[in-house]
Parts: sequence; C-alpha cells; structure tokens
Amino acid sequence: VRGTTTTTTANANANANARGRCAVCLDDYVNATTTRCGHVFCARCVRAAIEHSGTCPTCRKKVTRAQCHRVFL
Repeated sequence: VRGTTTTTTANANANANARGRCAVCLDDYVNATTTRCGHVFCARCVRAAIEHSGTCPTCRKKVTRAQCHRVFL
C-alpha cells in the first residue's frame, strides 16, 4: 500500500519525541521544560541557553525564563 512507509516513519518519529531527548544535551529530559514556542528541553539546558542567548535553542525565537514552563507527563 502506498504511503504506508511514510505513515510508519511519522509514527516512529512521534513516539521518539514522546519519549523525548533534549536537543541541547542529547540525553533524556531531566525536569522537562517547554518554551513559549513549544520546544521541550531539560530545565537546566533551556535556562543556560536563555542566559547565553535569550533565544530558544531550536528555533531562535526570543524567550525569557518566565515564558518557560515545566512539563509533567
């Protein structure tokens, strides 16, 4: 069936994101925290990135610590 491989790959990627790894430290999330733009990082990693550049490490939109929120799964 056409499109099955694409759908399977998309589902696999969604599952990997649900398990989650931080894009900064490349490890499992520790105290998962989301930015206002919706990207998720370890709390410590996103704090360090914001202090360094004032932007989201993924999309570079301006973000402050007050605009970040813990994620409880």
